[in-house]
Amino acid sequence: MNNISRLLFTSSVLLLFLGGCKKKTSCAIHKNTNTVNQNTSSQEPSVLVDSLNNVLEYDCLSFRVNSKFEADSIKSPIKSFKLNIRTKKDSIVWISVTALLGIEAFRIKIANDSIYMLNRLESTCTQGALSSFQGFGISDISDQTLIHLFLGRLFIRENLEIINTPVSDQFIHLQHKDSINSKLFTAKIHANQKSVYQQTMTDQIKNQSITATYTNFSSVGFTNDDFQIPLHQNFIINADQKIKVFNTLDKFAFEPLTFSFKIPSSYKRIDL
Repeated sequence: MNNISRLLFTSSVLLLFLGGCKKKTSCAIHKNTNTVNQNTSSQEPSVLVDSLNNVLEYDCLSFRVNSKFEADSIKSPIKSFKLNIRTKKDSIVWISVTALLGIEAFRIKIANDSIYMLNRLESTCTQGALSSFQGFGISDISDQTLIHLFLGRLFIRENLEIINTPVSDQFIHLQHKDSINSKLFTAKIHANQKSVYQQTMTDQIKNQSITATYTNFSSVGFTNDDFQIPLHQNFIINADQKIKVFNTLDKFAFEPLTFSFKIPSSYKRIDL
């Protein structure tokens, strides 16, 4: 895979590798026995955190992600691309990745615990079990993992611990430790609204991490009136190289959708 296609592909699906959202609608919250949490939230921290995992009320959803990236070790004239994302809740996720002149470079379908990826640049179709993309020791990746990440949901939704928060802090601080696999998840959520400000997943053995920061929150039409979408998102991925991805979301719609995914007979098949 050449550098251009490698970077487009990596940036568009790497969040899926590192995710781990589950379909459960609630999360277990544990307070640190040493915690003195005096933030000014109008809700109890555990109630606020649990509310972030309420089921989003929609059947079909589509939106566009305008992405710009920085990756020093890959020299490419392409510094931006667009993802057109469509999903039918708990059923299918469809992604079209376009770069120069609006020409499609990749098409991705996630359904039935499987993932299929058309690489238009190299005339290949890669397919395999969604579990092949598990990362950081997190299991139970679902077809909605990528959607949850873009919509500013928590990476980890169970066994979260509320840690010490200074009186003046505007955030509630969370963490989840996996001592057996040396994984650490930390997050900051706004103390006065149902939204995640920042979250980081770290593999302490491999020295790899992904940090997501969310800003510019807006209601875009969900029937959950109090749910806000982060329209601006920054991801910093530290692995074999450092990649920075800057996303702007727009064009939200809730109409019925089609999910065309025809594999040309001339494409080479690759199994994960």
